[in-house]
Amino acid sequence: MPQIRLTLKTIKELKTPLLHDISRSCEFFDDWYFDILLVHRRKVYLFMHLETKVAFAMPSFEIGGIKGIFQCLAILLQDFFFKYGNTRLAEKVYHSFNEDKPYFMKNTNKSMVPYSTQFKWRILHKVSMGFDLNQNLCDVISEKWLNIPMKNAQYTSPLSLMDNLIIQNNYITLN
Repeated sequence: MPQIRLTLKTIKELKTPLLHDISRSCEFFDDWYFDILLVHRRKVYLFMHLETKVAFAMPSFEIGGIKGIFQCLAILLQDFFFKYGNTRLAEKVYHSFNEDKPYFMKNTNKSMVPYSTQFKWRILHKVSMGFDLNQNLCDVISEKWLNIPMKNAQYTSPLSLMDNLIIQNNYITLN
């Protein structure tokens, strides 16, 4: 069951879903931080994995608003795992996000804020250089983000952290 940690902005956008306590029984790929970034007065939805900081961004206007957000995240996650050669996990993640209802909770992990802000500044930088804000730009930034060393993770990249987490949970490693 996907566990989504919401900021105040996302609670308002989702029209105040029922909030739960943190669940310890979710799969390692099911724990996500969800925030809304404003880039030139346009909403960009940001999902960041809590442990690894793997991030996916989606411009609201390209996916039709908040209604299809979790189906889009499922597709992005599936593509991510397919790209790195883990078909079994790609299918499991896709089904988890499409079949199970998300488990919402208020974000209490303030360590995610600097990463979210850094990701937002990367989008703002590209847009200020003249790039159009679209899904392709968000995908390029997400791809580059995978290889940036994270200070709080002993300068390990999100991709390496995800690979280690996959190994710990007895899934095939990423290529």
